[in-house]
Amino acid sequence: GEGEGETEREVDFGDAPVSKEALEEEEEAKKKKRAEIERLRAAEKFIQIDEGIHECRRCMYAYNPKKGEAMLGIAAGTAFEDLPNSFRCPACKSDKGAFMSVKKVIAGFADNQQYGFGGNSMTEGAKNGLILGGIFAGGLLLLSGYLLN
Repeated sequence: GEGEGETEREVDFGDAPVSKEALEEEEEAKKKKRAEIERLRAAEKFIQIDEGIHECRRCMYAYNPKKGEAMLGIAAGTAFEDLPNSFRCPACKSDKGAFMSVKKVIAGFADNQQYGFGGNSMTEGAKNGLILGGIFAGGLLLLSGYLLN
């Protein structure tokens, strides 16, 4: 029949037997690594900036203090906190308590915000403006060299 004359062979994968102590050391190293990962996750607190914008939780209307609310006679530059308690949402007529502060999250750990040249606490838009402004200024500098001739 099939398989006649074939002898069983032991296959060697080159793995040496592992001692119990080596397994325990490896497991201990894995535990330490997991503990370090959990410690870093717990420290992962991103910085949040309050931009002064408040949003109605019912209809999502956003009050921006930079713009004010002309229809209600609220001048630009009036902080939400300075609005009278009688203030109501212009869209759904909810009271002032239905509004929540909108916070902008800045990338990076809150612990690291004091490092660097102040760029760590800049928003994405501010960083883009700084980069593009630098490129524009460099271009002007380059072109001004041609005007010297």
